Amino acid sequence: MIGCAELRREFTELKFDGDQVEIYVGDSRQGWVGSYQALLELSTDE
Repeated sequence: MIGCAELRREFTELKFDGDQVEIYVGDSRQGWVGSYQALLELSTDE
């Protein structure tokens, strides 16, 4: 159900499975920042 507050996640969550990562974006400003930061960190060699 779109817009259902009970189903929203506030913070970003990462799930690792071998060499694959699923990013579940949180529905808040911090959630979006966290997902973008995680994507940048995962895309670098450091």
